[in-house]
Amino acid sequence: MRYLNTLLALAGLGIALPWPHHPTDRPHHIGNAWGSYQNYGSSPYLHNGQDIMTAALAPAVAIKRGYVKAVWLGGSPMYNGVTVADSAGSAFCSGFMYYHIDNSTIRVQVGDTVEVGDTLGLIATWSVANFHHNHFSKNRNSGTTWPDYGGFYKNPLMELVPDDDSITPSFLDAYTGQRFAICRNNTSTYLTKDSVYGDVDLICRLDDRINHRLWRVAVFKIAYGIRDTSGNSVVPMRNAILMTDSIDGYNRQQSRVVYKQDGVCPTRCNYDSLARQYFYIFTNTDFDSVIESTDSLAGWNTTTVADDAYWVVVEASDEYGNTARDSMLVKVRNNLSGRHDVGVTAIRTPGAQVDSGSVVTPACTVYNFGTFTETYSVRMQIGALYDDSAVVTGHAPGAAVAVQFPSWSVNCAGGSYPVSCSTRLSNDTNPANDRRTGTTLVAIHDVGVTAILAPTGLVDSGASVAPTARVRNYGNVAETFMTEFSVSDGYVRTLTRTVPAGSDTVLQFPVWTAQTVGNWVTRCTTRLATDMRRSNDKVEDSVTVAPPQAVLELHVPATTRLEPVSPNPVRDRATVSFQLATRSAVSVRLYDVAGIVAAEIAGVYGAGRHRIELPDRHLAAGVYWLRFDAGNIRESRKVVLAER
Repeated sequence: MRYLNTLLALAGLGIALPWPHHPTDRPHHIGNAWGSYQNYGSSPYLHNGQDIMTAALAPAVAIKRGYVKAVWLGGSPMYNGVTVADSAGSAFCSGFMYYHIDNSTIRVQVGDTVEVGDTLGLIATWSVANFHHNHFSKNRNSGTTWPDYGGFYKNPLMELVPDDDSITPSFLDAYTGQRFAICRNNTSTYLTKDSVYGDVDLICRLDDRINHRLWRVAVFKIAYGIRDTSGNSVVPMRNAILMTDSIDGYNRQQSRVVYKQDGVCPTRCNYDSLARQYFYIFTNTDFDSVIESTDSLAGWNTTTVADDAYWVVVEASDEYGNTARDSMLVKVRNNLSGRHDVGVTAIRTPGAQVDSGSVVTPACTVYNFGTFTETYSVRMQIGALYDDSAVVTGHAPGAAVAVQFPSWSVNCAGGSYPVSCSTRLSNDTNPANDRRTGTTLVAIHDVGVTAILAPTGLVDSGASVAPTARVRNYGNVAETFMTEFSVSDGYVRTLTRTVPAGSDTVLQFPVWTAQTVGNWVTRCTTRLATDMRRSNDKVEDSVTVAPPQAVLELHVPATTRLEPVSPNPVRDRATVSFQLATRSAVSVRLYDVAGIVAAEIAGVYGAGRHRIELPDRHLAAGVYWLRFDAGNIRESRKVVLAER
């Protein structure tokens, strides 16, 4: 049980508090704990409450008698809440905030007095991952009405009973082959456990849950100590991180003090529960319970101890006293009179993307972390496509050097390829920083037109038709490009669209009016400057503009209707006939069995009887559904496309 003596004292004073959801005499699941790392796509911050999981529209009930100091209305059902404070006066006081209450269900207003068990409102239905919860926090502010949330100043879970939780925090490897990660203070230069020197940060990876098998949350307390192999204390065992006291709202810097956030130790926490992982910089501390930006200046200065082996011991506990302990033996090597240490600090090229067919000059930056001037080789590898080396000579200590390699002709299939760059110094004392890795995408740029959907076949003079075509991105990167549609009677229009890799889209251009009788060439062309295959950029077809008598009967029909498709099954092109009682906007769409539009013709047609031809030459054989819309009339027909 967590801090049993404290709980007994609280109970004796009558201030141990129930949970804010029914049943109030049982512990509930926690989705995000006080101090959990948070990043939902913007800036990271520390979570300033306890996300108590419950059902959507479950009552949020007061856990303590108090006075409503604020009703927060955020403009949507999810972002609303109520603050109930200890005092009705205007002086500073504490209070509990119950947040994410559906705004239509809030049952109190500012100035109300509430009693234990009173319903304040119903928990909002969360839009992501069934994460229905009460963001429950303890705050401090002043005023008879609180103008803002005030300070988030205490972990509210410390006051709720009962407090049963059987899940113990667990350690995972924070670095490949090492229980803890070690990096130079406030850098991403990592050291191995067998060669530790200078001022370093020590990092552990921990996993914990509170009454829930799914949602990983922050641990409550981390303590650490360092001793030599004889048991003599170098750093006494003390609390390093303690999630009890104030958190500064949404302060990015606070999150960087507690959690390591880089490519080696990538702390993550969002709605993907399986991807959550927490890397704690447990040496970023002045050994109090307040998280301050100055804590990041702390670390383990290994120059204060002799070169030798040392045990780093870490303990992790949750709010309930469940504790795990782990350790790692490290070797301090501060032989400043002679240390050989070079490493790659960055791969500069290739970058995240290179074009197929281009010529790239691979490059990196290396750094001499040691105390000797060094000469050594550097190797660059790009999948199985490229493997070459360069020599660095006379590299002075404490200096960075840019390295270029022989050119790489990118003549390969598109796709993602691993990139690796490493130094080759035979007597290097710290191989952990020798190698950098990444990936590069060999991009294929290829867009084209697959079909002209309208106008095609026979169109009556005077009809208005929206030229329509299907274009496809055959490449492996999204492309933004212009497409031009022209009719040889003088019509030319362009559209610019972004099409994802491997996808197609239907483009509908501004309306063309069939004014001049005759046969006209229709042409659709994609225009992408970096296109690597021009042969599929253009499709041509034709349209015949006929006198109205060819498609329009002399009498005006009494009704609007669709006539049977002929022929059906279709082997070449299907003729669709319909009659209009009045001039109407007409849409004829052909859907496949998955409900996707396979062909479409749209336009404005006058009263009378009309024939149009469906562009089906690009379609696979199978069953389709034809839908006809004209004004408020809608009809459907089954169409079978036969093998050609």
